[in-house]
Amino acid sequence: MIRSSVKKHKPGSENDANAVQEPSSTADLPPAYSVIDPNASISNAVAAAIPEPVFSELKVDIRKPTELVATREFGLDRPIYFHTNNVSSSSLIVERQVGPSSHNAVTVIAEVSSATSDIKNRCLVTMDVNNKGEYDVFVDFKWTILNAFSTQCKFIMRVPAVGNIVHPGIRAEISNDHFGVGHLHHTCFEFITVQASSSYVSLTGVNAQRINIDSSYKQVKLVGIECHELCVAASNASIEAISVQAAALSDLKTTNEKITLTDLRSPTVYAKTSNSKLVLENVTADKVDAMTSNNKLKCTSTTAGHISLKTSNSAIETEAIAADALELITSNSAIKGDWFIKNKLNITTTNSKIIGTIKFKDPLAHALINLTTSNSRIDVILPASAFCGVFDAKTSNSNVNVEWPSQLDSKESSYSYIVDTKSYKRGSVGSRKEFKHDLVAKTSNSDINVKFVAGSIGI
Repeated sequence: MIRSSVKKHKPGSENDANAVQEPSSTADLPPAYSVIDPNASISNAVAAAIPEPVFSELKVDIRKPTELVATREFGLDRPIYFHTNNVSSSSLIVERQVGPSSHNAVTVIAEVSSATSDIKNRCLVTMDVNNKGEYDVFVDFKWTILNAFSTQCKFIMRVPAVGNIVHPGIRAEISNDHFGVGHLHHTCFEFITVQASSSYVSLTGVNAQRINIDSSYKQVKLVGIECHELCVAASNASIEAISVQAAALSDLKTTNEKITLTDLRSPTVYAKTSNSKLVLENVTADKVDAMTSNNKLKCTSTTAGHISLKTSNSAIETEAIAADALELITSNSAIKGDWFIKNKLNITTTNSKIIGTIKFKDPLAHALINLTTSNSRIDVILPASAFCGVFDAKTSNSNVNVEWPSQLDSKESSYSYIVDTKSYKRGSVGSRKEFKHDLVAKTSNSDINVKFVAGSIGI
């Protein structure tokens, strides 16, 4: 049975009251506008301010006993909610309209198919306004044992191809298929919220205030995104973000799959996975927190005020990263790289080596450097001309070696030892009144090599 509800009613009318008391579908449930706050919805005041809904008649084409296509145009005045019930797979593609189209309406299409006949009486299609103030696109199949294997729904939303389009937003629940938005730079969405189960999610060339994605068991891929806030909460799904600009926040989390962030700009970047690789390349932020476990963490060409990189039982590799404060923590594996810091550097591992070069963003700023491991060596290089302060290097059952350039001017060569033994060396460089830096290096059962080099090694 195909239902076409075309009555126009104002929020708060008797029809709305009945809809609240006797919900007929999940359209009446609170919308998940935000992964952070799934109960957030349009307030009564905002809903009352939304004008009368604007839409065309619902057109239904029964192409075969097993196929139908439902089409309706909606104005640009309300969000659109896509969802299904008793459908084995569903998808949503948002794309530009091809050919002549209205400049102030979007076209929504539901292509529904079933392996069994009599789709007209088994399928309910509604496209109307729900009690949350959204345009509601809903496909519901009457349940039979065959539904789990044989029913599909493909939603298509077509946006006007010309002009600068502002749309209130999209909310979609899909499963076992795909959600895709492509090349809509001329359109700005207030929000895009997706709940995807065993489905691919891909957004390319998208502008939105808020993007919230909840996904599982497939891939989330974001390319050329401009938004205010980006939140991805996934499980067993890989996340790839390329050329993303988020004005406030980028929060990307998954489990057991890889995260790759390339050319990302955002004040705050959170990236977290487990048991899989995490890669950051050319990331610019005020704060970066990246964490995985039991796999490698790699970070290159990244700049932030604060950077924290953590994993376990695997290596951390860095190249050309700069931060006021930098923290690198793992266990049972090596940490390697070059580190351009201002105030703080903390590198900690166990049972493996620390190898790298330390450079100073501002040699006159106070900086605390802490390098700690066990049962493996520490090799570190610093600029002799920039370092001014105290070094403290200690091991057990092995050697500490501090190397100073053989030819430096009198100021740069003013260093001395307070403690000078085989396994412990503590000393200072420069005048005590000018001390800015503290270097502490600790390990066991292996060497520590601290090498001060002449010339500039800064970025």
